[in-house]
Amino acid sequence: MSGTITVISGANGGFTGAALGVLQLGPVVFSEALLEVPQSLGSLGGHQVIATHDFPGGVRTQQTFGAFPDVIEWSGYFTGTNAWDRVAQVDLIRAAGKEVPLIYGSKAFLGLVSVFTPKPGHQWLVPYNIRFEPRVDISQGVPQQPQPTPEEQLNTQTAALSSLLYGGGPSA
Repeated sequence: MSGTITVISGANGGFTGAALGVLQLGPVVFSEALLEVPQSLGSLGGHQVIATHDFPGGVRTQQTFGAFPDVIEWSGYFTGTNAWDRVAQVDLIRAAGKEVPLIYGSKAFLGLVSVFTPKPGHQWLVPYNIRFEPRVDISQGVPQQPQPTPEEQLNTQTAALSSLLYGGGPSA
């Protein structure tokens, strides 16, 4: 089971060292063990900007202007005794308006957090929505890492859920 990722800037500007299935936004790692990696992460693809020109006689030309990554939106939960601190850390990333890396497995992007909406009900379980607007896909150079087996993931998540339900710390 992978616990954290080490972010190393490669010579070509790419990032290396991301474990498959691990989500990291700037310095914030979303914990698989605490069930923080969302079920769906939105589109990790993109689009090609193309201008199509039709001419008399049925002649068509196409001009490409480049590939651009799609906006990535997701929702999830920060959990555990430091959930509120990590919510504050992501909100500071949004407020600063500085470009940060978003890394998920073999995909890596540089961009901005344009929307971050935490909806706290309890300081140890904070639902949120986030919108990340990537400027560039920097995935080249990110090697594939072995993924934990489904059994390992289930065992870790079951233990985390049991801990949250039955041993989540002092009551509020």
